[in-house]
Amino acid sequence: MLQSGNSTQQTSNNNVKTAISALSDVLLGNTSIATVEEQFTGKVQENKDSIFYEEPVDIETFLYHPEYLGLNITLSKPQLEFVDNMSRIFDTPMFTEGVLQCGQGSGKDTCSVFINLRIVYLLWCLNSPQDFFKMAKNSFIDLINVAPTSDIARNIYFATLTNIVKDSPLFRNKIDANMTSSVINFPKNIRLISGNSENESWQGYTPILIILDEIDAFKSEMELQRSKSLRSEGAEGVYATAKSLVQSRFPGVGKIVSLSWPRFKGSFIQRRFAAGKLEEKTYVACREDGDPYATWDFNPSKNKEDFADFYITDPVLAQARFECNPPYARDAFIKDPVPVLRAFDADIDEADIITHAAMRPIRSEFNLQSGVKYYIHVDLGQTHSNAALGIAHKDKELVVIDLLKVCEPEPDHD
Repeated sequence: MLQSGNSTQQTSNNNVKTAISALSDVLLGNTSIATVEEQFTGKVQENKDSIFYEEPVDIETFLYHPEYLGLNITLSKPQLEFVDNMSRIFDTPMFTEGVLQCGQGSGKDTCSVFINLRIVYLLWCLNSPQDFFKMAKNSFIDLINVAPTSDIARNIYFATLTNIVKDSPLFRNKIDANMTSSVINFPKNIRLISGNSENESWQGYTPILIILDEIDAFKSEMELQRSKSLRSEGAEGVYATAKSLVQSRFPGVGKIVSLSWPRFKGSFIQRRFAAGKLEEKTYVACREDGDPYATWDFNPSKNKEDFADFYITDPVLAQARFECNPPYARDAFIKDPVPVLRAFDADIDEADIITHAAMRPIRSEFNLQSGVKYYIHVDLGQTHSNAALGIAHKDKELVVIDLLKVCEPEPDHD
């Protein structure tokens, strides 16, 4: 409903100030999350005639009604819940972070597109999103997808996004969309931007939403230090930058969403998945038992048999890609660490923690001298060269070889 007049504008401005002030109180620790959510939602509902240009429809109407996105697919329950919870900017519960650790082919990118478009629609429904968020009238409000590389950003994510926008009755008939090679411009200074970790230009925008797409494909800080790469920022750095941008621009409302299947145990997405479960304002999509979704759990149109060839070719990588059960290292030389761990009387428990197995007696140290520094060197072989283990120590000016063990490769075995 359109309204005008000084009294209406004054009421709207007061509502905005009250909402922003309440959100600031949360950050300063002066009030509780629940109290602010009630105040914020209450103010929006109480004054919706003066706040909204058009009252928003619910999430399912937005996705399926022929006048909106008009989808010919139906999201699964966990997909719908993730899109709904990560696109709320008026209603409770209002989360500021989301984590989806899920198998490849589960529809993570599709969900991220719907989150973006839902927030664009909700912003457009406001008389003035800039007034609502107490911004300068000509300010932009940005929604950014950050991919690992420019090729993925352009050829996969942005291509899917533009196709959905072009096919949507909502954006064809009601909300104009002006598309360039990496930006979609909407009315009311709302923009959808496709960025990547190799280019820092996205850091200059004003984001209410940043989606970190396949965050585990970004190199870690340790990997960047080893490669001495100066071109791209690691997963931890991109996340920290995204969080500071969103929180400084839209405190208490803006969102960061981390999506990925895990590349190795203890990777970024696995750490965020574990930490997010302990954070009140983070929505973590997971099964009832707390584990991440396999591809076919999150996307019921897929089943495990669809990926049988992957499991035959590389079962370790297949478990990482589709079941979120990765190895201990990215592209590990030793694919199965259990035999190595058991040689040292160690094992892996149900939580993937390395523990002392206590299956072997403590080995004798009768021929080791207390106070002597021993040096151990291993030289591995694979198919042709011998593998060797040497232990030595220094005795005055002499080097004493305590042990030399050689392992010869067997034909047709590593």
